[in-house]
Amino acid sequence: MTKDDDRLRDPTRAGRLAIAGIWIWFAAAAAEGLGRLGEISVLGGFGGVIADHAALVRTDNATAALVVLSNIGLAIAGVTVLRWIYVTNRNAHALSDAVNWGPHTTPFWSVAWFFVPVATLIRPFSVFSATWRVSAAPEAYETVKVPALLRWWWGLWLANILVGRIASTLHDSGQVPGDLIGADYVLFAKVLIDLPLTIVLTIMILRLSAVQRAALSEA
Repeated sequence: MTKDDDRLRDPTRAGRLAIAGIWIWFAAAAAEGLGRLGEISVLGGFGGVIADHAALVRTDNATAALVVLSNIGLAIAGVTVLRWIYVTNRNAHALSDAVNWGPHTTPFWSVAWFFVPVATLIRPFSVFSATWRVSAAPEAYETVKVPALLRWWWGLWLANILVGRIASTLHDSGQVPGDLIGADYVLFAKVLIDLPLTIVLTIMILRLSAVQRAALSEA
């Protein structure tokens, strides 16, 4: 251990909050997905006819409320997961003086990269991979391979962003019911990405938290 041992902090509580946050988000996102199916139905997307104006207004209001709920869930998940990422990166920095972290890999940047355009597609994964490797073997991190679990997490996250952007563009540019139906199908399909993303991230949080708890016990 190093002179920075006093910076080590058990990530268990932060991890539990992060897991709770992402499942809250998934529940809200799934509710929005089901709402999109309802919107498809009233627009005549399942082979029926377009519902009357009153039904369209009710469905539109319900969908808008579900979107707000989903965004709140995303905010909760974002805050809790980023807090956990900050804590685990800080721990990794304290575990070994021998690690060449490189520029912009501090706890601050482990979070900040998520908000930097273009770089957000690569740098958060790069920094977090370093956190994982150093946590697994502080004195021999070069021998630790980036686990497939992390690659699945990042691939699913990027897919989530891409599908969400496509759906939003389709929905905003929609002029006729058919356009909105297409956007709603894409938004519903996003739930099929959200579920494995949530599961993979949950496993990742549990595993890294366990690794760092073991480092704490040795300290």
